[in-house]
Amino acid sequence: MKKISLYKILPLTLICGSISVLHAQSGGKDTTYTRQISVERDFNPTLQDANKINALPSLYEPTVKKLNSPLADWITSGSPKLLQLTNTNAGNFGTDIEHDKNRGYAGLRLGTHGNIEGEAGYQAISNETTMLDFFGTYNASSAKPKHIDYLYKNDAKAKFSDAFFKVGLQHKFEPLTLFLSSSYQNEGFNYYGAAYASDSGSTFEYDKKQAATIFHLGAGIQSKTQTIMRYMAHLGYDNFGLKYDSIMDKGPKSGILSGDFNFNTDFGTDRIIGLNVHFLNQSLSKEYKDLHTFTHFKFNPYLDFTGSNWKATLGVNGHITFDAINKVLLVPNISASWNFLETSSLYGSVVGDVNENTYLDILKENRYVNPSIRISPSRTYYDAEIGIKSGIIKGLEFDFFTGYKYTSSEHLYVASSVGVLENVNSAIYANLNQGKVGGQIKTNLIPYVDLFTKLTTYFYKVKYRDEVSDTYLPKAAWNKPTYTFELNADIKPFDKFVVTANYLLAGGRKYYDDGEKKNMKSINELNAKGVYQFTKMVSASVSINNFLNQKYELVPGYANYGTNLLVGASVKF
Repeated sequence: MKKISLYKILPLTLICGSISVLHAQSGGKDTTYTRQISVERDFNPTLQDANKINALPSLYEPTVKKLNSPLADWITSGSPKLLQLTNTNAGNFGTDIEHDKNRGYAGLRLGTHGNIEGEAGYQAISNETTMLDFFGTYNASSAKPKHIDYLYKNDAKAKFSDAFFKVGLQHKFEPLTLFLSSSYQNEGFNYYGAAYASDSGSTFEYDKKQAATIFHLGAGIQSKTQTIMRYMAHLGYDNFGLKYDSIMDKGPKSGILSGDFNFNTDFGTDRIIGLNVHFLNQSLSKEYKDLHTFTHFKFNPYLDFTGSNWKATLGVNGHITFDAINKVLLVPNISASWNFLETSSLYGSVVGDVNENTYLDILKENRYVNPSIRISPSRTYYDAEIGIKSGIIKGLEFDFFTGYKYTSSEHLYVASSVGVLENVNSAIYANLNQGKVGGQIKTNLIPYVDLFTKLTTYFYKVKYRDEVSDTYLPKAAWNKPTYTFELNADIKPFDKFVVTANYLLAGGRKYYDDGEKKNMKSINELNAKGVYQFTKMVSASVSINNFLNQKYELVPGYANYGTNLLVGASVKF
């Protein structure tokens, strides 16, 4: 069965009209501008374009330490770390390390709650044409969480371990650059969460560790920028497996093949025409064939315009998905910015996409999902945002924004009992309307301090996909916050010592409990880290996570640790 969904034309017409207005108002200086598109592409301006670049003042980009909840961009790393699948580069290879002097990097931190954090890397080859890197990371923890009082507790420790190793090769040929990479990751964790239902008498061992393994191969090429036709291509394969399913039998295994391609060329003066292509195929082991193989093709033709003080991208995202139900989706991919007063900018975008929700995506998002299910893909018909940012006051930069998006078949996590697992998360699917209003400020006006603060409020409208659920169940955007407040400060009282502090408050979350909608405790976490640079080669650090010793849940049933101390050192060689 094929279902065709076309994005309604009105927002597209409005954006096109706005871009026409921006074009009519051009006449000042230009600023750099980053397009918001689903498939990343790198393009460096040609020499012909170089004289038009005049960026808005940018004070700094603070390093925001993520909290440990896996469900949104607003979570940081406190105590049991739920996210460990990002490719952590060892050291500063390719950035501030001088390769002829410092090719290696190693660091180790030990702490309370059995915490271990370590990384090491070495750049075996580093010259004008070839770079060969080896690096790895290891993280682990084991301690009792601070369960919320109203939950049915157990005595299990929250256990986590993550071992990751990667090798990467880059070689420059005359017409192009070749990239090759391979990595292996083993992530272990137990389902330690407290159940939301009374004890069913299950004999499940809460200490028993699940294991996720990921083996990755990747290859890519990228052309030189000073060519008529510029191109980029990348192919990747991930072999993914879970040790157990929900009855502690053989877990699902998956092969994920993906590719990304970009072709672009100049199209007259100050215009670029291009095409992005993406494909992904997720196959499953025969025991799980009823969950269906998933295939996704995405085509993104676009046209970039550049004026004297404005930039715009006109494009569409065309999607074809093959699943239990095959679907076609056509959505906009449009963005624009207009710069004024040489220090300020108006910006806006409307982008739609298909969210693939592969096994790897969900493991990064929430590892405590029922291991016997496959989260279905969702479709964002539009994600619209407009805003204004300015650096009109020297040393002070602000950004105010608002946005609204609509996603069909969005998955919302609720606690459930499946098989012998009394404390896993399952998904309720809903058509979700989500709006936001917020602002952020960056400043270095305070002596020795770089400060970043951001406040965002959210509002939701939920309609469940299942008619019975929509009629009888309470409606909420489960586990999503209605407001977040972030504060990040980098303090450098003297040359060799830096203190970084991160604070996050996220409230208004709801959880589903036996037919009722109840409040979750707010995330209220303060983390701090101090680093002292003894020499150019050696530094030491002290970190305190969850300094306020707050207890809250990361996802339904899964609480955080208390205050955690980490002490360590790192060396370059």
